[in-house]
Amino acid sequence: MDPESTALLEQLHAILWRGESPSLRFTYVSEQAASLLGYAAEEWLAASFWVEHLHPDDRERTLGACRSVAADGEGRECVHRVIAADGSVLWFRTSVRRTSGEHAPVTELGGLMVLLEQGPRENEPLQYSEDHLRTLFNASPDAIFFKDGEGRWLAVNEAALKLFGLVGGEYQGKTDVELAGYSPFYREALLGCAETDRRAWAKGGLSRNEERIPTPNGTVYIYDVIKVPLFHPDGRRKGLVVLARNITDRKLAEQERYLLFTEEQKARASAEGSQKRSAFLAEASKLVAGTLNYEVTLAAVARMAVPFLADCCIFRLLEEDGATRVVSVAHEDRAQAGLAYELEQLAPDVLTGVDAVLHTGRSVLSSGMSSGTPSHDPAGNPLGPQTEERLRRVRELGFQSSMSVPLVTRGRMLGVLTFVSAREGRVFGLADLTLAEELALRAALAVENARLYRDAEEAINVRDEFLTSASHELKTPCTSLRLGVQGLLRLAHTKPLASVPSAFVERVLENADRQIQHLSRLVDKLLDISTITSGHLQLGFKEVDLAALARDVVEHYRQEVGHAASTVTVRAEAPAVGRWDPSWLEHVIGHLLSNALRYGAGKPIEVEVAADAHQARLVLRDHGIGIAPEHQALLFERLQDGGTARSYGGLGLSLPIVRRIVEAMGGSIRLESEPGAGSTFTVELPGTDSLGLEEAGNAPEPQRMGRA
Repeated sequence: MDPESTALLEQLHAILWRGESPSLRFTYVSEQAASLLGYAAEEWLAASFWVEHLHPDDRERTLGACRSVAADGEGRECVHRVIAADGSVLWFRTSVRRTSGEHAPVTELGGLMVLLEQGPRENEPLQYSEDHLRTLFNASPDAIFFKDGEGRWLAVNEAALKLFGLVGGEYQGKTDVELAGYSPFYREALLGCAETDRRAWAKGGLSRNEERIPTPNGTVYIYDVIKVPLFHPDGRRKGLVVLARNITDRKLAEQERYLLFTEEQKARASAEGSQKRSAFLAEASKLVAGTLNYEVTLAAVARMAVPFLADCCIFRLLEEDGATRVVSVAHEDRAQAGLAYELEQLAPDVLTGVDAVLHTGRSVLSSGMSSGTPSHDPAGNPLGPQTEERLRRVRELGFQSSMSVPLVTRGRMLGVLTFVSAREGRVFGLADLTLAEELALRAALAVENARLYRDAEEAINVRDEFLTSASHELKTPCTSLRLGVQGLLRLAHTKPLASVPSAFVERVLENADRQIQHLSRLVDKLLDISTITSGHLQLGFKEVDLAALARDVVEHYRQEVGHAASTVTVRAEAPAVGRWDPSWLEHVIGHLLSNALRYGAGKPIEVEVAADAHQARLVLRDHGIGIAPEHQALLFERLQDGGTARSYGGLGLSLPIVRRIVEAMGGSIRLESEPGAGSTFTVELPGTDSLGLEEAGNAPEPQRMGRA
């Protein structure tokens, strides 16, 4: 029996039972039997229980009423006594009916025993106890209806009248449809009752359903309605008993419990998801910290992301020329491998948003092809047939959704990480995007750290190469200077210094002066390197004649030119005046001339200076050993290739210094060379009008050049 029916029986102090006919042995009793009389349920099911526990004075009359119901099918009521387990005697009003319905045998009886507060007084008819039952009927908080076979109201309690706003009205003998006219507000509810009555009659047995009844104040109450149809032996409708209990509070409590349960489940799922995401990111952090080979790291991260976060994962890194290179792809099965390949080849990317991420630096979340296959690229241009065919294959391979997130560190775009879903119903959301961005941050740090480590290793190698070359360059003039001084000392030890030939002394002193100048230039070069690489290059612009400056530098290198057995010619048809830094411009010409003397093989060197209103040009040409094409670009790079310095001698830094100085003054330098045919360096500097400087007096503020 359901909890509501049990509660009703407890409130009425009643026992519901079923029994066999004609033996009158109980086959079922409700739970209230034990609490009211003290006998366990199994005792009630004994064959002689009913006979033995009826009061002797009431036994024949009560048993006779039950047998009569079994015989003619007419329901009967009787008041009798039952001997309780503790020996006390209790009065009951028992209603007995013959059970009918498709599942109940016709030989089974059903009864309802209602406990009476006291039995009938002496010489008082038994019907007197009906007053007590009526009092209980009217006092019940549940709405109770008794209807005849035509659905007319015979008797209802006050709770039923209040339910439909009929208190004080005439209701007896009227159907639900007729009463609907007396209570317009409850019209729909009463018509609904008529319909559920019809279904109860059609069912032929107890029916139960929930009905919602509105009230004038806007509240809607929910009722648990039980309807029991009664029939005559010939099958005609006899009556209908309706019991309606207000279960609104219970339903609200159930709804609240359900909502709480749902919220708890959501919170638990969210907590579990957060825990899994945290564990995933922790594992990813371990991976990126485990090695400085970023390609190995990215491959491991991609494999870890599949299938936890996506069905396919693609890492793309940005190259120096602006193109992207796929460095790692992970997928779960062969079909997704094909999908990954098609997405790699898709250009322009109109699906996963890689191009948009590279352009904006912001993540792109794509819901896939739910809104149709793209027909235009981001610029609005129609897609080509090859792209359309690739999109068709992507759709056939199960593409569902994608996320593309930037790999960015310290404001620098390193590449794009793309996640793809190829499972039915797996569409990425904001939580997935957040996790993808966290993973991309860790991957970007791994790439940046690996590159920094690589650059540091290269810098250390170049530093060692530079120190080796610098030591050699510094040692050469020192050795020559020392040999000359030692020769003089030997002569001074063997003969008077006045007797040493003056020509020998002069030759030694000239060599010493030459080597000291060489050392001075080497030291200047080291200082230049230190100044430029530390970012402390200061440029002070003033009016300079480039042609005159070139002649002065050549004159300054007169001894080196003679020592190199070469000739230097300066050609300048007119002054080339501009506003540049004369000190650093002198360094530029000196570095270029020093290189030409070193590698010019003693052949003539030409210096040409020309200028117009827009720019000035310095061309320095030698006819020496020349430079191989594969080395030309490297000569201008900052400490890029120690091998180049070894091949050509020197510190290997003159041209990088020259390039940085020229570019700091807004100019450019280029090289034309062939092995064995010499080299030509062309320096172009902006003219006065190109710089936008005023002709009058004051020079602009010195400009500071940033670190290389």
